[in-house]
Amino acid sequence: IIIHPGRNTAAPAEVVRILQETGGDISKTVMSHLDRTIFDEEELLEFASLGSYLEYDLFGTEMLNYPFNLDVDMPSDSQRVKALAFLVKEGYEDRLLVAHDIHTKHRLTKFGGHGYSHILKNIVPKMLS
Repeated sequence: IIIHPGRNTAAPAEVVRILQETGGDISKTVMSHLDRTIFDEEELLEFASLGSYLEYDLFGTEMLNYPFNLDVDMPSDSQRVKALAFLVKEGYEDRLLVAHDIHTKHRLTKFGGHGYSHILKNIVPKMLS
């Protein structure tokens, strides 16, 4: 199951709780968009301990204001890499997924966006440095 959570910090845990109560296998669940949902390291560890896959899937999306939740200061790719490094350090490397949310043409290189190669060309080298 791939979950697209609501846009507040409590949403991912609430969805997992409902899945658990209804017999869902959390170990086969992907929680998407964590990079725009949970920012506090303690809250992130608490959520990670529930056992789902942790997806950081907004690489290449950097903006001053997140239009769907003005209380969110959208993290940069560098901040996403730091969050992933923190989760690796805490032992969750086998539960991490990375992606980019290319869903409109302005995100393609042809139209000025980062394109599909962004993670391999820019993010992986940053992770390895």
